[in-house]
Amino acid sequence: MIGNDIVDLKKAKTDSNIFRPRYMEKVLSQNEQNLVLSSPNPEQRFWRLWTMKESAYKAFQRELNFKSIFNPFAFYCELIDLENGLVHFEGNSVKTTTFNSENYIYSSVSYSTFTRSLIANSMEELLQNLRMEFGESSQPELLKLKNGLPFIKIVSKIIPVSTTHHGLYFAIQF
Repeated sequence: MIGNDIVDLKKAKTDSNIFRPRYMEKVLSQNEQNLVLSSPNPEQRFWRLWTMKESAYKAFQRELNFKSIFNPFAFYCELIDLENGLVHFEGNSVKTTTFNSENYIYSSVSYSTFTRSLIANSMEELLQNLRMEFGESSQPELLKLKNGLPFIKIVSKIIPVSTTHHGLYFAIQF
């Protein structure tokens, strides 16, 4: 089970005012709003919860094969510690791991210890990192299935992936 999401914090700060009237009410439960408002860094907490929900949405979409309509209220977040959390959806739960940097917040879902994530500053750099990951001579192609889910094709091998980008940052999980 894979899913990921990244938020460029500088872009988010200029594009989204999370404190405008009723904005948080549209995407977070009351308990989640309380987690944000009680945090020493409310913006970073908001984006952590948002990336957790998005990464879980992508994982459940692939696992349960549902239509790609994101309803943030269908996903409920619990924080375990500074990195780990749980996201609940229709009686199911997934563990998320969040990495905070001064430039971005990245959350991912995975049940496998073999899952990898790569983060880059451009799509070119991301593809270069994939070539290094799979061997310099490989020419990985990033494609989508008919249902819109992404995968990497390397020669005749197909690898399911989760992709995300925001602002300056691109990430892939496989």
